[in-house]
Amino acid sequence: QDEHLQAQYFPQDPTAEAFPAHSTDPKVTASVEVPLRVEVERRKRLFSNQDISKLLEAEGVTKEHLAEALAPDVILPLSVMDDKDLEPRTWAEWLEVGMTDGEFKFLPARAFSVEQGSWRPCKVYERNHV
Repeated sequence: QDEHLQAQYFPQDPTAEAFPAHSTDPKVTASVEVPLRVEVERRKRLFSNQDISKLLEAEGVTKEHLAEALAPDVILPLSVMDDKDLEPRTWAEWLEVGMTDGEFKFLPARAFSVEQGSWRPCKVYERNHV
């Protein structure tokens, strides 16, 4: 597979820079039962069929909850963002995901727009060091 193949995540803006193809690859460790390439492909398909709003809804999280949690005066504790059980990748590993031709471009993501009450594709260009 060509590492430079790119996926278009902003169909409403055809001039937007596409995400590097490898940026949507899941983190997978080798298994004795299934070849690594097969497992990566399975997880990519599973992940691509997930809908964040439906997953949150199944957990009882509504758009109203998100709007309240994302209000300008709310400060989320660092522990919410630092849960190793929910996020298996380190920042160094995420940087590798965003690399194209040896240079960090961005990471593909989805963000909740409080104004629109919906999830939108977005790009992560940097992080704040705490």
